[in-house]
Amino acid sequence: MKKIIFCLLLLSCMGVAAVADETYLRVDYLSGSETQEALASIGRLEIADDTLRLISVTNVELGKSYLYNVRKITFMAVVPVSEIKQSAGLQIYPNPTMDALYVTGTNVGETVRVFTLNGRLVLSGTASDTVLQLPVSGLEAGVYLLQIDTQISKFIKR
Repeated sequence: MKKIIFCLLLLSCMGVAAVADETYLRVDYLSGSETQEALASIGRLEIADDTLRLISVTNVELGKSYLYNVRKITFMAVVPVSEIKQSAGLQIYPNPTMDALYVTGTNVGETVRVFTLNGRLVLSGTASDTVLQLPVSGLEAGVYLLQIDTQISKFIKR
């Protein structure tokens, strides 16, 4: 029997876990459902044979699933949207927007990504100019996060 145990302390030392109370392990299933556990409550993640098990710090099984049902395992740090400040170098307008979002202060070659608030990537590309025009008309109305390299800004799509 082959068994792999991920020590979450090691993952923390590698920079995966930022603040334990705001860091989670999420398991996405092929069915479209997901489970999420606070990293602080997980003692270990075991993958043995065809089974994935989450074990708490008190050695209680938090969850169990067959690996063939698992689509993805993600470690994520949650930052409240209210704490995200407009990046100093970026200017985005109009905000809110309906059709296009304009971004100034970028450098050619920088990675541009737009995420939903639950972390789903909806647009991505590379900056080809210092002023960008992002077509957002295809996005649903809501709040989005714009990431350009390490800078993050939020915008509203109406």
